[in-house]
Amino acid sequence: RYFAVGFPNKSGGWVLRSSIFKGNILGGGISIQVLGKPENTKIFEGWFDFLSYLKLSGATDFKAIILNSTANLTLRFMLDILKEGEKVKLYLDNDSTGEAHTANFIRLAQLYLYYIQTGLATDWDLKALKGRKDKLSKLISLLKIEQSKEEEIWKIQTEVSDQRYHYKGFEDVNAFLVGENL
Repeated sequence: RYFAVGFPNKSGGWVLRSSIFKGNILGGGISIQVLGKPENTKIFEGWFDFLSYLKLSGATDFKAIILNSTANLTLRFMLDILKEGEKVKLYLDNDSTGEAHTANFIRLAQLYLYYIQTGLATDWDLKALKGRKDKLSKLISLLKIEQSKEEEIWKIQTEVSDQRYHYKGFEDVNAFLVGENL
């Protein structure tokens, strides 16, 4: 006999998890949970990180985006989140993938905010980035940003923040809750 816990996602499918299985039925995708009157958006890699955060924090007023895979954290999706104009707190894993996605989200937020502050259009053509590995670097290249401006952009403070310091030394929020050090 096999069993798994299932969580709904936005594509109408289900994310399935057990101690021996991670998968989806009827398609993958993100899951969104709105708790109370959202004051900010919190992004988690998976459901158990989200549930562990709830257990640890007792927080009740936020919009939770559960990625179910970091592959779902695309530039288009990040831009859509930034357009909402809310504070975004990232609770990604303490691994190279979590580091890269956190850095990319913060840099994209800095670039987006720079464009908003300077009155430039943010309707960037992301089709030209299809198939590229480092999409953010390619976007910067396509936008023809001068080196001096680029250095200025990376100093901009945004409403996107890395929350991994709360569980430093642990793989993720769930590992922190159960006390499994890296």
